[in-house]
Amino acid sequence: MGFVLLSCAYEAGRVLQIRPQSHHLWRQTDCLALAWNYYDTTWNFFEPAIHNQFADDNTSGRSAGEFPILYYLVGMLWRITGPSEFVYRLIELLLHFAGTLALFVSVRRILRNAFWAFCTALLFYASPVLVYYGIGFLTDVPAFDLALIGWWYVVLYAEGRKRKHWAWAVFFLSLAMLLKVTAGMSLVALASILFWSTLLRRRLDSRWSLFQTSRYEWVVLVTGFVAVYAWYAYAAIYNGMHGAKYTFNDLWPIWDMTEETRMWAWNVGCDIIVFQVFDTSVWMLMGVALAALAINIRQIHWQLILLNISLLVGTVLYTLFWFHALDNHDYYFINPMIALMALLVSFLWWLQQYHPDIFNARWSRVAIFLLLLYNVAFLLKTCRCGTTQVAP
Repeated sequence: MGFVLLSCAYEAGRVLQIRPQSHHLWRQTDCLALAWNYYDTTWNFFEPAIHNQFADDNTSGRSAGEFPILYYLVGMLWRITGPSEFVYRLIELLLHFAGTLALFVSVRRILRNAFWAFCTALLFYASPVLVYYGIGFLTDVPAFDLALIGWWYVVLYAEGRKRKHWAWAVFFLSLAMLLKVTAGMSLVALASILFWSTLLRRRLDSRWSLFQTSRYEWVVLVTGFVAVYAWYAYAAIYNGMHGAKYTFNDLWPIWDMTEETRMWAWNVGCDIIVFQVFDTSVWMLMGVALAALAINIRQIHWQLILLNISLLVGTVLYTLFWFHALDNHDYYFINPMIALMALLVSFLWWLQQYHPDIFNARWSRVAIFLLLLYNVAFLLKTCRCGTTQVAP
């Protein structure tokens, strides 16, 4: 109900009806072109193409980038409904709902508390960059949502130890990585936990662990990474055969920039991009969470520490490797938000375990709810004023 109410407040019904708009219009229409060519040209999943005839000596648009499952699904649906941008947007909205619901049920299962799960899930839904691209055409938000669904299965596996839950977790996390490589931070973080759990298995035999360090866990995990590698290797070969690629599948690092462009990107990141992810109020909450966990690190399970460190270090490295993206490429920073999600949920878990008086206090619940309402109102006001913090 909260998701529906916020969607109404953000005018999702109107957005579903409109054509690609404003920010990163070129990249949005790339996605639509891929879907259109599956609808109008070929049933072959392995022959993605865009409208621009820049391949095969300017005779075709054959080019591959991210795993085109979303474009293929839309194209096949268009064969039934006819080409419709409404259908494309609706699929992304439904997937975004599934991801937000997965975050809600995951946090509720971890904290055994529906109120905090409700506020956490909707606080992330209120992120300006997620609102703007959540009913769009890019694959960044769908990748983020698939990662959230994957984490739901990780939570189930941690509790029930059912093999199918680990298989589904790796499936959704790998699919997220296929849609957007940056969404692979979750899978890499879990791989690091499994690696150290296996290496220290004898020393930690009596402690609780997310993993049983079994051969099955490794086989499933490696299969996920192999699937990701297989697609991007195929995409490289496909692009080489046709002599064109529509997207940039490489690093965009800080060391390839001049001092002037580096400072420009840094200033844009600090003045604009950071506030497209969250308002200052949420960044303050994240700062409190990080400080509390760092000060009380001995009270945190080592695997939870490793998870947060892996995701935070991964975010820093990602920013350095794609530093150019700070210059106006806000959607590049959607999937690194998984580090903020892990940080906030870890903090709430620690608060519940060691300070239940604060966790269950009326004032703390009122505070988090007011924070949610403020961020919803902040985004609504910003969008209507047309400021630079959110693309108009």
